[in-house]
Amino acid sequence: MAFESRFFQPKQADDGPADLFTSIESHAEKVMKEERTKNSLSLKGTLNRVKAFHNRKCLSLQLVKSEWCSDFDASFREEGLRVSSVGIHDRNIRTVFNWEISKGR
Repeated sequence: MAFESRFFQPKQADDGPADLFTSIESHAEKVMKEERTKNSLSLKGTLNRVKAFHNRKCLSLQLVKSEWCSDFDASFREEGLRVSSVGIHDRNIRTVFNWEISKGR
């Protein structure tokens, strides 16, 4: 329930990013400032994949549910990506969600 209460409540203007695209971009900038260049590049690669898959201007965190994740993974497998590559993108998305949760969002 804690997860749902954090992500399925209406956002206020000062709550910060409520969409996955902005959250990934913000986290990529944060890790770049920490001189974690490879992590930042990996996050940006995930962002590009998420944008291509979702094909819209933004992606609400509320829409990223189990079914969305399964469809996202399936699209990679259809493209012939290796399981390890799919896992990297999944890990990046999970990291961003955990980062948002740690900020109390």
